[in-house]
Amino acid sequence: MPTISIASKLFAKEFAKDYGPSSGLESFVAVEQLLQQYTSNGTCMSKLGQVGSSYYVSLCTSLMARAHELLPQTAELVMVDAAGGLDRQRHRLYLLVTPTAAGGVPIGAIIADSEKEEVFSTALEALITCFPQQKAFFGHQGPQIFLTDNDLKERQGLQRLFPSSKMLLCQFHVLKAVWAWLCDPKHGISKDDRQEIYMTFKSVLYAVDEPKLNSRYDQLTGLTALEDSTQCSSYFDKLWCSRWDWATAFRTSLPLRGSNTTNYIEVAFRILKDCVFDRVMAFSLCQLVDFIVTRYEAYMEKRLLDFCNGRYGKALLRNMMPAPADIPDSCISLIESGLYSVISPTSGSTYTVDLQKGFCTCYIGASGKLCKHASAVLLQADIEITSRYNIVSADAKLSLFKVATGQSPPKDWFAPLTASADNLVHIRMPDGTENSNDSTGRDACESSDNHVNAGTSADSHTTALEELLSRFENFVSRIKQGLLESPATFTPALDQMMSNIDKFASTETGLLSAMHTVGKYSGLESVVHQRRLNSSTAGFRRRGIQIGVQPTAVGRRRHTLTGKRKLTAGRPCGTVLAHQSTALQTHDYTTFGTMPSHKRKAPHNLQRCVYSNIGLGGTKHAKLSIV
Repeated sequence: MPTISIASKLFAKEFAKDYGPSSGLESFVAVEQLLQQYTSNGTCMSKLGQVGSSYYVSLCTSLMARAHELLPQTAELVMVDAAGGLDRQRHRLYLLVTPTAAGGVPIGAIIADSEKEEVFSTALEALITCFPQQKAFFGHQGPQIFLTDNDLKERQGLQRLFPSSKMLLCQFHVLKAVWAWLCDPKHGISKDDRQEIYMTFKSVLYAVDEPKLNSRYDQLTGLTALEDSTQCSSYFDKLWCSRWDWATAFRTSLPLRGSNTTNYIEVAFRILKDCVFDRVMAFSLCQLVDFIVTRYEAYMEKRLLDFCNGRYGKALLRNMMPAPADIPDSCISLIESGLYSVISPTSGSTYTVDLQKGFCTCYIGASGKLCKHASAVLLQADIEITSRYNIVSADAKLSLFKVATGQSPPKDWFAPLTASADNLVHIRMPDGTENSNDSTGRDACESSDNHVNAGTSADSHTTALEELLSRFENFVSRIKQGLLESPATFTPALDQMMSNIDKFASTETGLLSAMHTVGKYSGLESVVHQRRLNSSTAGFRRRGIQIGVQPTAVGRRRHTLTGKRKLTAGRPCGTVLAHQSTALQTHDYTTFGTMPSHKRKAPHNLQRCVYSNIGLGGTKHAKLSIV
């Protein structure tokens, strides 16, 4: 068996054939040659530079350039963040992402070996030169909003190069930093006061207008914990001075489209690490650049095409799809082109919806998020009309298709499969006449015998349909009878059935699938059989669509019955702990009980930490500090 040293040398030798050495001057030569190759074939525009002893690589691929030209979201909101640990040299990767209905779309990338402000600023200047001239940010000088965490080097560099853009903070990172500061022992905040201070500040952050903001801040400063602690009072005073960056009250009329956090870019980094790099560090800077330009580009192209072709979960995009509301058409009136007036049937208030700008005067729609008033207008006017809302529409799919491929699809590519009578596709015949795709044109050449057979089959079809409707009504009557006779048994079952229908059968395709599979359940035997099949391929990674999970979440999972596997089937069962079960209380000292286990790491779930009144895991404390 070869030693580790021999295997390591063979590994370095094989990778050096394609990507050059992992360090030294020759590695920069390999990166420069690779970038020249990408520039010559039009794959990517790039800049390789040096600032003192540090260096950087600025990248704008062809997909990123098309996103600048075709997506109006690039002129509204851009999120910026950094991640590390992607390669063995621990380079930092900065991504610029704009949110769309298909998720975050990258519009630029920077790789640097240092986190210094001058390095990031110089790399950002080089990246701007890589953007398509006169077409960057949808033809604007820059986006209206940059959304970041409180990384000073990023914010100062962006503010200097984009002075007209507004810099906002991610609200989640602000709350996380406040809780981390309160839990830091050196600040001397009592454990009994943490939750009260945090919840009061949270109400300040989510205040809907400036008067409520000032009133709730007065409540915060009036807390006994702040009056007794000069350090705590000074911390929140400094935080209050930057309230325009994080308070919800100052975010009205800004095109955030409901994005007050940097979730889109966090998902982009997870995709990079899980799907592109497969949780394996790159060999060198050359391979890191190659993966971003080729593999990440191919992943984004496939993902955008899947979205354009309807391969997405409707439940995930329910906030970006107009839904029917309790607003009748009589309450909607047109003021002028693209501007509508909507009267709320419940409160009687009048709201104005501007489809061209994507805003509503209600609280939810004031920041550009799709509200029920805008949904009602879109459904009444035309769901496929051009709008600045981030919604799932044919116009959005057309733009994202061009971003992914650089080509325009056929005119009716995104048209529904079933055409209505008012929207038939007319075909020009060789003799100059027109023929449509309806059934009357196809039946014009049929013989009289076919008409007789069609009449006979229609009668039999009507009889079968009546019998089928009778069976269905009998099924519904059984459910109604069960609700009347045994409501305690049938009510939860019907409630779960309706929840499943709302979740999985909201579309015609989902409804048909549910109708075909209802009642097809074979009990525990099918579960056991599937587990036996999976056991033979347990060593292989599943390559299908997987449930998204935080990489460290699997290791933190805790099972009540350790060392045993549980098969669940039929009705959902509850978890029984030893101290909750009379039969298991006498065995509380066994593996079924609650023996103290080894000390676990602090959780990273902010809500859980706040409710449990415990500190967060020690990650990036310097970066999370607000002041």
